[in-house]
Amino acid sequence: MKEILPLNLKVLSERFEIAANSARIGIWEWDLLTHKVFWDKMMFELYNVDKQNYKETIPDWLKNLHPDDAVRFEEELHHSIRHKINHKTSYRIKNKQQGYKNIRCYFNIITDVNGKAIRVTGVNWDITERVLLESELVRAKESSEEKIRNIKECCFNLYK
Repeated sequence: MKEILPLNLKVLSERFEIAANSARIGIWEWDLLTHKVFWDKMMFELYNVDKQNYKETIPDWLKNLHPDDAVRFEEELHHSIRHKINHKTSYRIKNKQQGYKNIRCYFNIITDVNGKAIRVTGVNWDITERVLLESELVRAKESSEEKIRNIKECCFNLYK
């Protein structure tokens, strides 16, 4: 039985890696005891950060976020740790081109046997395309509503 367990873990790990990579999901972990932040390969791709220049700290990570979002994200992170609650959020990160990409982030607070928070483990993925499509949909809806109002006003004036 002992020989089967490592094989099962290896197979599960391989399957998870395939799923995460195909979905372009980056995985990160913040060790609250050492204060080091681990990023997997996909996180470096999402953030367009060179692994050799990455300092494995929260401040270094936050430098990549939009200034308004960095403050909010850090507050959400610390609030979740204090209250030991999992969290989901979105924020903008600097894009290689001009502007920002939109990132969705889910993270869980991991505690020790005494209930003390010891790690934060999370996932990130790019939702820029979805955000752009949602904005386009809102604009189209507003434009349609304005056209309908104009048609109603024209009809009202026509039959006055």
